[in-house]
Amino acid sequence: MKLKYALIIMIFAFSLIIFGCTTSVNENPKAKASKEFVKTFNLAVESVYMGDSEKLINYMENDKNGKVLKNLLIEDGIDINTSAPKYWAGFILPAFSKSYFSDGDILLNRDYGSFASNLLDWLIPSLYTHTGVLDKARYELNQDADTPCIMSATLSEDVSGLTLQTWRDWATASTVTRMRLDYSYLTGNFSGFEVNFQTGKDNFDYFYNDGDNNTDYGFIYWDGEQLRWVPNLPGSDVGDETWSTKLWASAHYWHCSKTAWFIYYSMGFTGGVYGNGPVPDIENNDWYLPPHTTETRLKTFGFYKLYKAFLELQGESTVGENGEDIVLNDLEDAIKYVAIPDEIRFATINKPDGTEGGPLNPYNIKTWGLPEWLLGN
Repeated sequence: MKLKYALIIMIFAFSLIIFGCTTSVNENPKAKASKEFVKTFNLAVESVYMGDSEKLINYMENDKNGKVLKNLLIEDGIDINTSAPKYWAGFILPAFSKSYFSDGDILLNRDYGSFASNLLDWLIPSLYTHTGVLDKARYELNQDADTPCIMSATLSEDVSGLTLQTWRDWATASTVTRMRLDYSYLTGNFSGFEVNFQTGKDNFDYFYNDGDNNTDYGFIYWDGEQLRWVPNLPGSDVGDETWSTKLWASAHYWHCSKTAWFIYYSMGFTGGVYGNGPVPDIENNDWYLPPHTTETRLKTFGFYKLYKAFLELQGESTVGENGEDIVLNDLEDAIKYVAIPDEIRFATINKPDGTEGGPLNPYNIKTWGLPEWLLGN
């Protein structure tokens, strides 16, 4: 009997090996390309948040897909050995002060000059690479640089998904910019900010769940059939996925600017792609799209070049049945449905009655560290 059971176990194990090998060999070429692209993008993000590009560089030196990325970067003059110059020692952010910071301030930062930061900028050209929203009440619990008080999402060895960052986490950036929306001007409500901000915090806390959350970092993901963009609004109707898949993915995957966008959406800033109300969206959905830019420029984005190269490496066509550019369509979908830090920084805000209010009030924007005009490639 023992021999019989041993043979059964051996046959079962052997069948698993054969099945696993067959599945890997026969995997859809587009699946391979898309998964590799997601992996590369997340490696870049993790390198920025960790301040260490060793894992990313090792991937480019030793993996055939990584070498595709390396060659594209060399062609575009991106030096993988670049280190971020440190112009400031210690904090570039001042100590917390009501004269500088308040509840609901949107914070953006950029680690200027590092390879990982330059890689993100190459993928989608931008000034900023990270976003968060300040919760002053959380800061005031301990009032020190190690108090978790900035609602965001990150990817590192310890955290993947929604998180609360500290003042110290932000102090190592080359540039930090604070944006403060004039709530009463935008909404016509002169007393409701704290109530509505509490709603935004409650919605963040619902998914964050005191750190015991089931979220992962995600800007893009492979859903088993195609590359998908993580929509800003949990449960939103984007693409042609089944409702259950959309609901799970949009609630499970988070990135920094989605977090900021969602907090403000919860506060009533419901304009834009998902919106149904008069109060504007906090992101400028058109920032990267025509007429602000051109399809020719979009094709210079590293995102376009890398995804196209990965598809071609797998022998997959990048042209649709009707002659459409599949990669360009995917990029435009990403820009349309996914919040990007620069889209928040350069939001055009309208009055509640729909009349043009112009860019965000410059008096409510303050930058520490390197000035904005030095950022970007």
